[in-house]
Amino acid sequence: MSNEDWYNIKSGYEYALEKTSRHTYLVYMPWLIDQIIESKFISFFATMSHINLIVHPTIDLNSKHHRIAIYPKASWFTLHYSYYDLKDIYRYDEYKVVLEDVENILWQLMERLDKWKVKNLLF
Repeated sequence: MSNEDWYNIKSGYEYALEKTSRHTYLVYMPWLIDQIIESKFISFFATMSHINLIVHPTIDLNSKHHRIAIYPKASWFTLHYSYYDLKDIYRYDEYKVVLEDVENILWQLMERLDKWKVKNLLF
């Protein structure tokens, strides 16, 4: 995904912030997107669903590939690493993290997603 695409998603969060007066972890989403833009994971694809950010390893957004969802909550982030198990049942690993820990956990999940991508999508 290009920098421009990531900045468009960031703009979506900034627009949403203009429309709300509640102080939640939504205010940190533009910052978090900047961290992704500056990382080696800039090649991942992202979609915005309501106020949640979904990170995909490929542009094929409807496939059953692994993905990461970031949900800004009132005073924490909930991160989901989603996948289908061997029986084709949808599963996810859930992490509830505060701002100080979000980068560390997110990078671990991004590394996991990257390893899955290399193993399963790259020939």
